[in-house]
Amino acid sequence: MERNVSTLNHRELDRIREVHHTLLARLDDPPSLTDLSRLAGINRNKLNRGFKQLYGNTAFNVLRDARLSKARVLLQETDLNLSEVAFSDVPRFIEMSPKIPKIFSGSAKCKI
Repeated sequence: MERNVSTLNHRELDRIREVHHTLLARLDDPPSLTDLSRLAGINRNKLNRGFKQLYGNTAFNVLRDARLSKARVLLQETDLNLSEVAFSDVPRFIEMSPKIPKIFSGSAKCKI
């Protein structure tokens, strides 16, 4: 979901959108923030500011939220259990774990 952006020029906005697309397409093997900033031709701080302005979050948080959403879909729509989804990539699961109660709360827990 994009937000109204005024501090970035059109070229920078387009590049950040491209980086966002790349990040979501590579959830299992995402590029580093440095690689993303090189891809966009924008320094890391400006890239993160642009992500916050366009998507309401830093690039890392957008990535984490997308991974958690993917995990939720796998849990709801496949026969995989939590261990199979989460521990197929232990380091990433550990990175995300502080946000899991917020993401997997309420109605999501009931459906799983």
